[in-house]
Amino acid sequence: MGMKISSRDILIGIKEYLLMTFGMFCYAFGWQMCVLPAGGMGGGAAGLATLINAVLPGSISSFLTIGTLVFIINVIFIFPFSLSINHTFNIFVKLFIFTVFFVISMKEFRKLSC
Repeated sequence: MGMKISSRDILIGIKEYLLMTFGMFCYAFGWQMCVLPAGGMGGGAAGLATLINAVLPGSISSFLTIGTLVFIINVIFIFPFSLSINHTFNIFVKLFIFTVFFVISMKEFRKLSC
């Protein structure tokens, strides 16, 4: 017997991902338009990615963007802990979506700021 998914559950899932998408655009906008131009340094994976990106030579930092480094750092930190959680697939799907929207947002807002 399979688990039945109601249309209400699907709508709740869609709403959650739309809200995550909106939140990521707001986050990327603030990061690209306020923090980075001011020479600021954030915390967490994004701050560490900014620091690594600033230290890398130009040819490497153009390939490894801040968004890509955030993804790599998140995978390194989240993967060991996700092995003990039953919802491993759900975590990686959300991490992937978070990173994709962060990278896209950073690239789009970079076009606006230059």
